[in-house]
Amino acid sequence: MGSRSPARTRGLVDLISKMRGWFEAYAPGTGLTIENKPFAVTPHLICAHQATSTFYALISDSGKALFVDYGSASGNFFASHNAATAVTDRMRFVEHTISYLKAHYGMKAVEVAMPSHMHDDHLNGFPYLVRHHGAKIWCYDNMVDVLQNPRGYNLGCILTEPIKVDQAFRHGETFKWEEFEFRVFHSPGHTEYQMALFIDMDGARVAFTGDAFFPRAEAPAQLRHNLIFRNWVENDSHLKSIRTIMEHQPTLVAPGTANLSSVTKRTWKT
Repeated sequence: MGSRSPARTRGLVDLISKMRGWFEAYAPGTGLTIENKPFAVTPHLICAHQATSTFYALISDSGKALFVDYGSASGNFFASHNAATAVTDRMRFVEHTISYLKAHYGMKAVEVAMPSHMHDDHLNGFPYLVRHHGAKIWCYDNMVDVLQNPRGYNLGCILTEPIKVDQAFRHGETFKWEEFEFRVFHSPGHTEYQMALFIDMDGARVAFTGDAFFPRAEAPAQLRHNLIFRNWVENDSHLKSIRTIMEHQPTLVAPGTANLSSVTKRTWKT
């Protein structure tokens, strides 16, 4: 295709402007998906916190990427596709952010995708990554059968489309990908099927915590736990998660919903 003519470009800009006005009139405060932009947390870590669930791209010096989570482009996409899909059918997915990561952050390929936990809003893009980008799926070991045999479980927020797992990791296991070294731990509470992933990179110790904890609205420097029923919760589940985080003393907490939190050692005092 040739380049767009000036008149066509002006027409598209005008159309986007009019659609923005219509959208803002009918859904004030929601925000346009097209305006969602990821940002660099460190030279190798990119955060996309405006998608349905926050997802992270760790981009190596070679240009290969490891994604932690990859859900829909926005709540608008997820809600509409979820409402239009039978529980036994495949949820529609529209690619997002990848072209921006390639254009602005030097990403060349999505090599690996890891779910922080098994909820559909965090991983409904995984089958797309496998089919269209050849991504490998790695996860914590207790998620394997849930992802590959989702209809065999009576759990909340299940993605009914099976996802083949290429590699799984046990509690406390260390693994290397490209120039980075990761540590994986079981992190129950929000769901039994959730991991905490730790990495030292670019002078920071980053903890990917899924939906285990959120900044409190009234006190953003404090973290609160999150609970979804019918996900197998035990009375000490949240304590296990917070103890794991306290033991590792991260300087950046990368949650599965909301933006990152910068923390200091004082944060982890009991």
